[in-house]
Amino acid sequence: CDIVPAAVEKTAKETSAKPYTDFRKMIDKENFDAVWICTPANVHTQNILYCIDKNLPFFVEKPVSMNEEEAETVAAKIKGTGIYHTVGYQRRYSPAVDKLKELLSSEQVIFSAAEHFWTIPLVDSIKSKENAGGQIVDQATHLIDLLRYIIGEIISVYTTRVRGFFPEEKLYTGDDASGTIFEFENGTAGNLLCTYALFPEIEK
Repeated sequence: CDIVPAAVEKTAKETSAKPYTDFRKMIDKENFDAVWICTPANVHTQNILYCIDKNLPFFVEKPVSMNEEEAETVAAKIKGTGIYHTVGYQRRYSPAVDKLKELLSSEQVIFSAAEHFWTIPLVDSIKSKENAGGQIVDQATHLIDLLRYIIGEIISVYTTRVRGFFPEEKLYTGDDASGTIFEFENGTAGNLLCTYALFPEIEK
């Protein structure tokens, strides 16, 4: 299923699959055991809610939603349904993460630090903060998930950001860099540094 007819026809021919350009029609007509949602982040919520309406298990790439209101809508709708579901935070399933969590389980962590440094996305749709949510939502969300998994829930957040260093990137609407401070429920302090300016010379 793809909203671009040429793309979906090409894939259908290569895989002998039925082509669809509307995910609702596809779900209504086919008998799926589960659905894998790998659409742009700004439509994840509508994809998820339709799966819930159809009582379909699903895997969704992170993030679940683009904002708190949508996330709360999803959480409220799926609560108590018994529908199998998961979000693509695969890093927490690493053996190294399990070991780190074990080592820290008997310790009081007083400070945590995380960094995500990368280049401006090469995929046009991800350059748009409106489509993908920006670097924190699209990429560094993995680090936030790990911090919550290893240390505990976050109770307060403050973020500052800068923009405007890449005027030549006409499709780019995200933050060039950001700094975030966390306060965890157990008293731990933490920070998260992000930038898309690490490899400005990378070839497209």
